[in-house]
Amino acid sequence: MKPTLIALLFVFLTCQVGFAANIRASHLAPRAPTVDVYLNGKRTFKNLPFRTVTDYLSIPDGDYNISIYAAGETSNPILEAKDVMLENGNFTITAAGFGPTKSINPVVLRDDLEPLVDRPKLRLVNAAPDYAGLSLCTPAGTDILASVGFKTASPYLGILPLLQDFNVNVGDINLLRLRNLQLLPGRVYTVFVVGSKTDGTLNYVLTQDKL
Repeated sequence: MKPTLIALLFVFLTCQVGFAANIRASHLAPRAPTVDVYLNGKRTFKNLPFRTVTDYLSIPDGDYNISIYAAGETSNPILEAKDVMLENGNFTITAAGFGPTKSINPVVLRDDLEPLVDRPKLRLVNAAPDYAGLSLCTPAGTDILASVGFKTASPYLGILPLLQDFNVNVGDINLLRLRNLQLLPGRVYTVFVVGSKTDGTLNYVLTQDKL
């Protein structure tokens, strides 16, 4: 095949197929009911209970209106976010706050799924509305990821494979102990800290971030 024809074929296929983003949804609001997530009016994820993080789904690049409803409902959304740009990357969509509707905010995180060959990669997401800043520490109290604000994610950090035990602290106070996480070299992980100490729902969710 001649070079010019190859170039024309590449342009044609690019125009036809377009580019894609990969998205997943999570339900991290402790007082909200089981939810459905809609993108541009289409139900994309359904029946997500609290502390659920879905697998990734490929969608075309573009602007999206995100609506989150109680499962089975299509009126009175728990949350709406308009004109959210999802392009050329991997994303986690969630709602952070207590719920069901009071003080709940949309959060879109960009996920870095590129692994490290010899180490696991780990980040911390603070989805616990009681705490403005959380730190991931060694059991001895050394900060690994410090002062992660509510509704935000830390950078990903390469962790030694032998380091499997962590604490989640606010200041010098230990909130959670994470033991024997089984973090493997060449894989990417997120620790979502979720729930409310007030409600007795404070906990964490560990995900392996992969397509």
